[in-house]
Amino acid sequence: MINIYAMAQNIIPEWQDPKGLVLVYPKNLPKDPTQDPSVLEQFYEELIKSILASTKLQKLTLVVRPNAKTELEKFMSSLNPVIPIRFFETANIQGIWARDFSPIYYYNGSVCKALYNPSYFEEKDMKYANLDDSVGIGLANFLNLKTTFFVQSGKNNLILDGGNFINNGQGTAIVTNRVIADNETFSIDEIRQIFKTQLGISNLIFLPVEPGDETGHIDGMVRFANEKTVFVASYPDNYEIGNNNIKEEDYKISKQFLDNIADTLSKMFEVIRIENAIPKDNTEFPSAFGNYINFLRIGNTIYLPNYGLIQDNKAKETFKKHFPNWTVVLITKDVDKLSNLGGVLNCISWTYY
Repeated sequence: MINIYAMAQNIIPEWQDPKGLVLVYPKNLPKDPTQDPSVLEQFYEELIKSILASTKLQKLTLVVRPNAKTELEKFMSSLNPVIPIRFFETANIQGIWARDFSPIYYYNGSVCKALYNPSYFEEKDMKYANLDDSVGIGLANFLNLKTTFFVQSGKNNLILDGGNFINNGQGTAIVTNRVIADNETFSIDEIRQIFKTQLGISNLIFLPVEPGDETGHIDGMVRFANEKTVFVASYPDNYEIGNNNIKEEDYKISKQFLDNIADTLSKMFEVIRIENAIPKDNTEFPSAFGNYINFLRIGNTIYLPNYGLIQDNKAKETFKKHFPNWTVVLITKDVDKLSNLGGVLNCISWTYY
């Protein structure tokens, strides 16, 4: 399927003011392999309050299971929101990771849907991904967006999590090589052509997956600030024992990896480093605790996760130093609980324009 409009229109970047924001409310969600959503209700309530108080959104859409809508409606009405709140009810919703299973917004009410089929799910758990994949399609229909597919609907579509795609609005996008590994039926040239045809991406940059990151996503290590500037994560100069930190040898590998990523991208963009905390050594799904690159952006308002760490203030000051006209809103309530499930604020949100 060829999208003839993609050849003449650049994809909208995330810094454009969005029309709407989508979140999945965790109440009564099934427990999937990467999360226990029951611990996150207070986090979501505080996040929603912060967003409604500090942005110029036109709409907020909450994806909810049918048996959770009534209680959530009461909570939302108590906030006296000044923007419309919509509820997309679906029994298919399984997980909170809206970014990954939602389509990629292109322009003018058009979206392009990849297949949500994460390789970090065991085969027995793919039922969760299949249902969330259907929610991504249903969400676009609910919002009256025009949906195309990277290749075609169903299992023969291109596999891509939304968290593994960032773009600068000028024809350049960055993904990790997980896209190559997940799509072995396509050559690299074919993958490049698919992105060019459907999204107008003329320059698709593949970066390696960060060691220890099972998701293979880009949005935990690199984000665009504007057309010519990227944020790249870094780790502290000195290793610290304790606090469930990864082993020193693994820390050195990860630190050097991100330094190499920054060096590579510095040949193409201005690079600003954001210092994350040393990764945690979880026995289950790797934690995103201490990650600041995975912020939520709504126009020039940055919602920044805070963990009670020394890096909290460093991250905030880095944003304010380089972009003094941006607004930085700190999100503190139960961010540790969210991050310990493997993602932070960009992972759980999706914007459309």
